[in-house]
Amino acid sequence: MMSKIALAALALSLSSMAFAADAEAYKMADTDQDGMISATEAEAVPGLVDQWAEIDVNQDGQVDEAEFAQFEAN
Repeated sequence: MMSKIALAALALSLSSMAFAADAEAYKMADTDQDGMISATEAEAVPGLVDQWAEIDVNQDGQVDEAEFAQFEAN
């Protein structure tokens, strides 16, 4: 049986890997490298445009990295 410390370390490792994957996907989607994903850039990301209204939480017309991470988590 895994110890609590080993289990916590595994969970942290997996969450770090997920964050790294989200960050890499975000960088790829942000084709103009301005730190935000525009609606035009979002067209290349499956599902992003379809859920744009929910993903763009602050309704500023762009998706920032935190909003994108939430989209990827779902």
